[in-house]
Amino acid sequence: MTSPEPTPHGPGTNPPGPLPSPRRRRRRWLKLFFLLLIAAFGFANYLGYRHGYAFTHYAPAGDRPPKPESLSFGQKLRLGLTGVSVPRPVNARTPESVGLPFTVVSIPVRHEQLEAWHVPHPTAKGVVVMGPGYMSAKDSLLPEVQALHDLNFAVLLIDFRGAGGSPRGDVTLGVREGGDMAMALAFAKEEWPDLPIFAYGFSMGAVAVLKAVAVYHAEPTAIILDAPFDRMISVVRNRLRTMNVPAWPAAELVVFWGGRSVGIDGFAHNPADDARAVTCPTLILHGTQDARATGPMVQAVFENLPGPKQQVDFDGAGHEPLARFDREKWKQAVQEFLNR
Repeated sequence: MTSPEPTPHGPGTNPPGPLPSPRRRRRRWLKLFFLLLIAAFGFANYLGYRHGYAFTHYAPAGDRPPKPESLSFGQKLRLGLTGVSVPRPVNARTPESVGLPFTVVSIPVRHEQLEAWHVPHPTAKGVVVMGPGYMSAKDSLLPEVQALHDLNFAVLLIDFRGAGGSPRGDVTLGVREGGDMAMALAFAKEEWPDLPIFAYGFSMGAVAVLKAVAVYHAEPTAIILDAPFDRMISVVRNRLRTMNVPAWPAAELVVFWGGRSVGIDGFAHNPADDARAVTCPTLILHGTQDARATGPMVQAVFENLPGPKQQVDFDGAGHEPLARFDREKWKQAVQEFLNR
């Protein structure tokens, strides 16, 4: 008589159940896949919100962060997770620092006040209303103010809401700032009715000039656009590329959430389209090595301008106010344009 064969299970143990069918295994994998997909979607939107909010809201005043191009890989990775915190721009200097007298002016705009500096000229040919760029207050344009004063023009230099001596701490990359520029131009026309009124802006300030004319129906005698960009989505894509972050879909998420956080539609903020409504004479200044307002972006704005227009390129210049790159060339280009 032979003994029974031993079973693989010890006393008191239950034999394993049947293996899951291939169909059930596929369902488990699909469930896991969709959970991971939902988690990735949520995390991507979280990062988009962080970056979009940081892009459109200034932090408390402090040291300006370094340019993304100069950051190490570790710094870029950390900022990729947290967003680039930009301190609120403040004015560290006044026109007196470049030897020019000035008065502080308040311009009412929607129950708030813009702070501006009026730099007079005893024999002014006209008044140039000036708006600074993103992450900058009005003192950033003092070299241009000095050059315009040399050319016998008075200046009204404004802080957009969100920067310098003006209220708030958020920024809309030219949308709300277009209304600020329009109010400043209207103020200048009322204060100096016998003088031609010109508008000048750098980067975001240039876009604000376009918005003031196209949307708020401002009527300057002529405008000067220094490093304008064509679309908000283009600016965000270029900014992400400098941090070695894939532009898609990160740029779309930043524009969506950044716009939502300040109450605008970032995808509809297209200065190249605003240019179609500008019929006054326009001078565009462009640095050929500008990685933020690139040649194709500037060209898109230039091609859509229906009125008299001119573009002057500064070979080798990056994204910087061009009066500092080549002061004499800047003065010559501006003088010939404004005198015309």
